[in-house]
Amino acid sequence: MKELGSGEKERIMNYKGVLTFLNVDDTPLLKHLFSIFNQTGTTTVDIRLLLIGMFNAIPLPAEDKLAFMFHIFDQSNNGFITYHELLQILQV
Repeated sequence: MKELGSGEKERIMNYKGVLTFLNVDDTPLLKHLFSIFNQTGTTTVDIRLLLIGMFNAIPLPAEDKLAFMFHIFDQSNNGFITYHELLQILQV
């Protein structure tokens, strides 16, 4: 999987972009998951939310899931969720 950039444009993707980003083939399950996160009808999703949705379907301990989500939203990679990053999480 590619490294996730911190810019807004890098996080918002259409379905084809998601397939390329994840380096996977089109599947009905992925298409359905994409449609769940595309409630606005814009044909794009925030890849962070899609990754979290996919990750939650994997049976892992809650601590591992939390660490993954923390990594996704710690855009500055400083080990902390800043006020600005928290606001972005809450606005999504």
